[in-house]
Amino acid sequence: RGAFPHSRVGGGTPHFFTQLNRIEDLGRCDFLCFGTTGVVHGADDDEIMAGLQSLPAMMSTLRHRYGDVAVHVGPSSIGARRSPLGAQPHSDGTRRLALARRDPRTRGLYAAAWAVGYIAQCARAGAQALTLFDLAGDAALVTEEGTAPSFEVLRQLGRPARCVSVQVSEPEAIAVVALQRGDLRETIVANLGGDVAHVQVDGAPEQARLMDAQALQQRLRDPQAPPWRTVGRERSGL
Repeated sequence: RGAFPHSRVGGGTPHFFTQLNRIEDLGRCDFLCFGTTGVVHGADDDEIMAGLQSLPAMMSTLRHRYGDVAVHVGPSSIGARRSPLGAQPHSDGTRRLALARRDPRTRGLYAAAWAVGYIAQCARAGAQALTLFDLAGDAALVTEEGTAPSFEVLRQLGRPARCVSVQVSEPEAIAVVALQRGDLRETIVANLGGDVAHVQVDGAPEQARLMDAQALQQRLRDPQAPPWRTVGRERSGL
């Protein structure tokens, strides 16, 4: 603070919330930071999605300990960027392993839904900043084959907007991020489960863009095609 009196000074850990919560005295901080990984306890699909529900409790615990200090979450991904628990298992990116650095779901629709769920939980809990995945490396969103579905989700969220609070009847099954850009309301809905979900959205537009396996198969055939397809209001399968 003496050398850079006008800079914000943060404190925290490059590891997980558990390590941050164990620190007895961080001193005076302008913001706190920690990351998470979906495969810290296991690599099951449902277990990873269920883990998203714990994010607001982490924020609440930090506020209880540190008061109204801003929280920066990330970098976070499905795979573990690093582990404070010892050696990590080797993964070539094709297997689902607990605490592995590379996870095959990062490149698929699963990670796109996980990202929407992560953002929705952090926004609801009041995180000031959030970093997900990497542009390159073990959690790459951009590869020689093109961009991952998660990249397209984050690109939609990359322009300035105001986050709007929404009510979701089943937050463990459906994740929603609503944005207001001027007079335009944009709502991103993700299915967090493996079965088809039927959703009802108040004030739904006549058309919507659906990112699913069919749309991604079309993009594999035509790299210039968008990663989604346009569907009518009557389309309820998600």
